[in-house]
Amino acid sequence: MVLNSYSNILAGEVLRLDAANMPFFMVGTKFNIPSSKFHVKLQHAGQIDSGDLKEWDVEFGKQFKKHLNINIKGGLINGGDLTKKAYLGRLEARYYF
Repeated sequence: MVLNSYSNILAGEVLRLDAANMPFFMVGTKFNIPSSKFHVKLQHAGQIDSGDLKEWDVEFGKQFKKHLNINIKGGLINGGDLTKKAYLGRLEARYYF
């Protein structure tokens, strides 16, 4: 049974824990704007069979000065034993020193 009770949620980590229904695939693209230090990333992870889990992730990120990086991530998971679509989000701030 596929349950999302112990995963890191985003970027396909849900599917990596579901070894019983392998194989899976992950494809994505990232668009950078170097002058503004901004990026957008879109990623899709899924399994081959139509009834298995599918996950879409989107990430927006911006670097401020040289030390602060802020990312906003969102995801949508459906399929498997989930009865409803799961909408997920995360705000991440990293300070480099």
